[in-house]
Amino acid sequence: MAVGVETNNTPTNANESQYDENLKKKRKLTSSAWEHFKKMKVGGVMKAICDHCHKHLENLGDALMECLLDCNIERKLLTLTLDNCPTNDAMVNVMLDKLNKSLLLVNGKLLHMRCVAHILNLIIKEGLENLFGSGVERIRESIAFWTTTPKRLEKFEESIRHLNIPCSKVLSLDIKTRWNSTYLMLSTALIYNDVFSRLRQREPQYRKLGSKLPSEEDWVLAKEMCERLKPFF
Repeated sequence: MAVGVETNNTPTNANESQYDENLKKKRKLTSSAWEHFKKMKVGGVMKAICDHCHKHLENLGDALMECLLDCNIERKLLTLTLDNCPTNDAMVNVMLDKLNKSLLLVNGKLLHMRCVAHILNLIIKEGLENLFGSGVERIRESIAFWTTTPKRLEKFEESIRHLNIPCSKVLSLDIKTRWNSTYLMLSTALIYNDVFSRLRQREPQYRKLGSKLPSEEDWVLAKEMCERLKPFF
């Protein structure tokens, strides 16, 4: 999250982190502002405790408002730059209820500025899914297969050595909501294309993936996709 005020301070880029709400459900904390708070149960209610002022707060809207008031900049606020998600929309509405709208740009209509980096991420992810969705999924399935257990990963690394591939990059799965992680996943997998082909010939269990195995066309498209995404990375 980035807060725009009438100063020369540089906004902070939006980040995303996750925590387990319970065993069945995960909730996303979509703002880097949460890096300055710790979660704690107070009176049976989960609250955020500020690392700096140690105040107890129930939501990010309250937390941000407290910070603005402590810094005496609530009357200088221009914009809040946030990712596009319902949680952030709700937080902006909370802020609008607490702020003097007459002091905001267009009475607060421009308070929520959509994060350009997040919009770019959405555009690229949409393009990936529309143009290459099934191919990405097949490559993802193969990576998941060989990284599921230490024994499989050891066999994959052994094949890398047998083929004398001079690379120490480790296979990793992507985070589907982040295009740059998909780029990293594909670019690393492309280095080991020959390893996947070798294991396809030698390992019956791997061949059982059947139609989920990546085709030669999938690898060609993956290479082209990485070349197009590299300038954005």
